[in-house]
Amino acid sequence: MRIAFNNLFKNFNKNKLILNKFDRLIKNNQFIGGEIVEDFENKFSKYINSSYCVSTGNGTDALEIALESLHLKKNSEIIVPANTWISTAEIVVRQNYKLVLCDIDYDDFGLSLKDLKKKN
Repeated sequence: MRIAFNNLFKNFNKNKLILNKFDRLIKNNQFIGGEIVEDFENKFSKYINSSYCVSTGNGTDALEIALESLHLKKNSEIIVPANTWISTAEIVVRQNYKLVLCDIDYDDFGLSLKDLKKKN
C-alpha cells in the first residue's frame, strides 16, 4: 500500500469556499470596508455572540481600537512587557497614556510578578 506523503488536494477541496471568497475580495479590491468586509463582520459577530465586530488591517490597529474602547482617563498607567513588539508600547504613547515597562519572567516569558509588584 502506498501512502501519500502530502495530499494538498484534500485540504484544497475543503477550503474551496474560503478561497473563492478571498478571490472575490481580491478581484473587487475591497480590503477596508465594502460589502465583503461588512458581511464578514456581521457573520463573525453573530458567531461570537457579540453586537459588534470591527475587522482591522493589522495588529497595531486592533490594539489601538481595543485600548480606545476601554475609555481610560488620560495619563493612566498602562503596563506592558518590556520584551514586546513595538506596537504594544507605541499605541500607549500615541493615546497619551503613561507607558510602564515590566520585565519578563524568563521561565515562561510572561510578565514578571516580582517586577510587577514593584510597579505599585
